[in-house]
Amino acid sequence: MAPVSPIFNTYNEKKLACCPVCGSSTCRIIYTLDALCIGDLRADKVIAKCTACGTAYLYNADHSFQDGLYAYYEKFKGMSIEEIVPPLTLSSYQKVLRRLAMYANVHTILDVGCGKGEFVWAATKSGFKTQGLELSSQAVSVARSLGLPVKQQSIYSNELVLGSWNAITMFEVIEHVDKPISMLRRSTDLLTQGGLLYLTTPNYNSLDRLFLGSYWDVFHPEHITYFSTYGLVDLLRNLEPRLQIVSVESNNISPQLFGCIVKQIKGLFRFAVSDKLGMLSRDVHSSIDLRSLAEGTTLLRFSKKIINSVLTSAGIGATTILIAKKISP
Repeated sequence: MAPVSPIFNTYNEKKLACCPVCGSSTCRIIYTLDALCIGDLRADKVIAKCTACGTAYLYNADHSFQDGLYAYYEKFKGMSIEEIVPPLTLSSYQKVLRRLAMYANVHTILDVGCGKGEFVWAATKSGFKTQGLELSSQAVSVARSLGLPVKQQSIYSNELVLGSWNAITMFEVIEHVDKPISMLRRSTDLLTQGGLLYLTTPNYNSLDRLFLGSYWDVFHPEHITYFSTYGLVDLLRNLEPRLQIVSVESNNISPQLFGCIVKQIKGLFRFAVSDKLGMLSRDVHSSIDLRSLAEGTTLLRFSKKIINSVLTSAGIGATTILIAKKISP
């Protein structure tokens, strides 16, 4: 599948479904997608951009939670937690925990949209009192089979005590919800004073999306809202004054883009790259392999750090990583 440029010449002003962030009904069509994935449960495959706040979103679709979209969790049943969480992933979670400790005295963590409970396990293993929330019945079933403290429960549940968590984490979650600002405000309600919100989400202004266009694999029926790094920062500052942003990054390129770049290089120069790069170009979704390559030597780790610094400065990395602290309004 060849990468394509964004279809900026097909913008049309239209009144479509309301923006999930600001509620405006005026937006522009950015992409009409040929397909999102096998078993797509949403009828529409159109990405629109709100002309009021600039947020991109899946428009005119059923934004209610659909458990069937998460049936892929079934394949993890019967696996051990060590099989589910590779060493590099565990190491990255430990780095997150150390980062949280830099900004606050963290003892309790609520992991929202915890999936199979990978981070819940890592945090519990490190001595934190941790609770996971997840809506997918399949994911909760896997987590419970592993003995993890995960509930099939919404963040809006009355069982959750306000002001009771030192940290709330959301790994690739906010793009899944139909009312992201409401979710951020609810998270703030649940945090202790000085507590931390840690979230990651795909960056709409990333090199990945700019290069891959409608083939960006983040365009998916699970994903409703698409934030740029600095767009998300501006929204938080304007709509939730109780949160003070203490760190924001825009890191990495995706395995999908990396694989496309390798293919382009091979096509242009017609020479064989290493077996490692060849493997990645065939399996562009192999994030663990790409991370292993980047972490392979001190030089590569240093190069990755420099590249991520440049990507953050420009706001064009694949993933937004944001940490905010609850302060007095």
